[in-house]
Amino acid sequence: MAGFQETKVVGRYLGAYIREGRGSIRKYKHILDKVKCKLKGQKQKSLSMAGRTVLSQSAIGPLANFAMTHSRVPKYICKSIEKSQRQFIWGSNENERKIHMVSWETMCKPKEAGGLALKNLERMNTAFIAKLCWEIVNNSESLWVRVLCNKYKVDIHARSWAVGLGSSSLWKAMSQVWNFIEGGTMHRDGNGESTMFWKDFWLNIDGNQHHCLAGRDHGERYGFLRWVMEPKRVTEGSPE
Repeated sequence: MAGFQETKVVGRYLGAYIREGRGSIRKYKHILDKVKCKLKGQKQKSLSMAGRTVLSQSAIGPLANFAMTHSRVPKYICKSIEKSQRQFIWGSNENERKIHMVSWETMCKPKEAGGLALKNLERMNTAFIAKLCWEIVNNSESLWVRVLCNKYKVDIHARSWAVGLGSSSLWKAMSQVWNFIEGGTMHRDGNGESTMFWKDFWLNIDGNQHHCLAGRDHGERYGFLRWVMEPKRVTEGSPE
């Protein structure tokens, strides 16, 4: 009556796929195709190596960054994009292959360390996902955070986030990255609701203010009574 037609192919909305499914490489292949098309259309031989480096970075950034902010891009896509970028920088093409004089790992280092400050796409994707995890902790009242927490029964103060069979690819990626974040996160002790004195490693950084290094499982080395009776020794981390 309303004129709407039923379809199983939902497609993308604002650049993101609405429906989860198999074939994740195929879903992101359009990014790789756009990168190749953009680099192929440039006059490679008329540019210096510095010009090709800047151009390759500016061509890839807007295309890949948006997808990485809301999903885990497959490694194959990241490696293929970096391969196209390397070939463009060193002047390779379909008919001629140039020698790459410097490793890609070195080129991705900061300029102060002898690199060209190019982006490692897998690490950059991890950084974008980590930003989402950080938003969950710091903006727990926002709508999208409440939706995720209710859907997956998440305790934002937990040391790990559970992943079920029906979890989305984004949630799986966030759970993996969250374990990485917890391994090096320090938080200031407040009212004690999220404090785990059985597992948290207590530090004394500025005066008498206690801090906790989350994610460090020290078992029962520091029991509750000792935590109360000998706060200084426990804070400094001396075993016995």
